[in-house]
Amino acid sequence: MISTSSIVCMGISAGISIFLPVVLFIIFNKKYDGRAVPAFVGAGAFILFSLILQRIALGLFGINSQEAVKEMVKSSPAKYIIIVIFMAGIFEESARFISFKLLKNRYGGVNNALTYGVGHGGVESTIFVGLAMLNNIVLSLTINNSGLEIAGENFESLYDFYLKTAALQPFVFLISGIEQIFALTIQISFSVLVYYAAVQRKKWWLYPLAILLHAAINIPAALSQADILNNTFIIEGILLVCAVVIAVFAFFIHGKFKEPDIKNAVIPPLS
Repeated sequence: MISTSSIVCMGISAGISIFLPVVLFIIFNKKYDGRAVPAFVGAGAFILFSLILQRIALGLFGINSQEAVKEMVKSSPAKYIIIVIFMAGIFEESARFISFKLLKNRYGGVNNALTYGVGHGGVESTIFVGLAMLNNIVLSLTINNSGLEIAGENFESLYDFYLKTAALQPFVFLISGIEQIFALTIQISFSVLVYYAAVQRKKWWLYPLAILLHAAINIPAALSQADILNNTFIIEGILLVCAVVIAVFAFFIHGKFKEPDIKNAVIPPLS
């Protein structure tokens, strides 16, 4: 049996991952006049650049399957870490930079950078955590209500899921949802930084800086994947610190480089 506490924590994490971006969009829309189009562009840019183009690029380095990852981690962990952290930074921040270049004439203003960040980070949290947790809930309830005998040809994979899930403490599933609060903070903050790089010519240096900062933030996760850093609390603690630092830095950059009148800089969409 998979504990009720674990299933409840899965549900909380799924709720945070799926609904927090929606709540943030509503807040940014009502309070700062953020528009929906940049949010959809952010979601689409993440899917194109991170889920498609980045994976193609990783394939060129031979990282195109779980087996390939395990082999590179075993043979050259430093090479693996360097590749994955910089790939994430290059592709995600390039997605932002290109998107803001395309959006700036119709959807200028840092208010739309906020909604872009919600779309970019929101689709990431929904796909990687929200949907995964919903799937875990379905499998857990199926096992608890009907047992493993219903699995048929999928018995081995369902049994493997059961062994791994039942062995974990409930808080592990809750941490996945809490992590998305930090991740969304980081995604929105990077969107603010790269927005100014894209719309203010002399601030272009914020774009490569965002790539470097993004790569640095991904180091703990890469170390975990390489089986070098396995303490969940240390990893999440580092992510929390990174989220706070990046958010403060983005707020500072906005205060220094913001337009004189953000709302008036927004060109309303054609009716």
